[in-house]
Amino acid sequence: MVEYRNRHSINSNMDYSDNFFEADSIQLKYLTAGKGRPLLFLHGGGVNALTYKKNLELLSRKYHIIAPDIPCFGKSSIPNKLWDFKDYATFFSKFIATLSLDNIILVGHSFGGGIALNLALQNKKITKLILLDSAGIPPSYSALKMVSLLVIKTFRGLLLFENKLISLILLRDFATQLFRNFFSIHKIYRIVTNSFFREYDAFNKISQPTYIFWGNSDEIFSKNIAQKMNQLISNSRLEFVDGNHDWCLLMPQKLYNLICKVAP
Repeated sequence: MVEYRNRHSINSNMDYSDNFFEADSIQLKYLTAGKGRPLLFLHGGGVNALTYKKNLELLSRKYHIIAPDIPCFGKSSIPNKLWDFKDYATFFSKFIATLSLDNIILVGHSFGGGIALNLALQNKKITKLILLDSAGIPPSYSALKMVSLLVIKTFRGLLLFENKLISLILLRDFATQLFRNFFSIHKIYRIVTNSFFREYDAFNKISQPTYIFWGNSDEIFSKNIAQKMNQLISNSRLEFVDGNHDWCLLMPQKLYNLICKVAP
């Protein structure tokens, strides 16, 4: 089921529509904006699609943007089962089929990147894959260490002038998420950690041209993970960018330029 809901304006440069899709007892809230080749944008964990509104505004000038709140986050519902990235990919394949999307540019940041990797494996409607500091290869540390790294990263950003605004936005959206789903936090935590720390062994079968952009000072996922991902995907190219795990939020024009370069 797809339902048109409301039309909004982020600013004078971008109008977007809120829509809802339902499958497998999951209601997915997603926004659409712009015209052109479809670009499906999957955000990072703990926040929502509009956390990336500066990125989406720029991208909507060239592409038809489809940006969902990933289930567990934003205004989308929480799966009743213990999903991993493969389950997310199966769900989004149904989403793609319902919207009759084709020739899709798929962009995934962090948690969204883990979904994107598995979705590219499942769905040949995706013809270009762009990964930004992506999950998908389990880090060598524990889930508790990951949480502590995320907290440290956010509060460190608040102390740095150039990161302060984005860190405040991330903190606001994460706090909103906690408040909205306070009684489901344990369920969300289990789904997120089950996704992050599961082994996925078929990335060498990804056939789409793949571009991996990675912050050279990423606090969450090391350069080794980026290099391993690049080795596994035969038709891929890795490029390091000056910045941390959230460089794409801090430098929306940089991300826009990189995407336009590889998906003209």
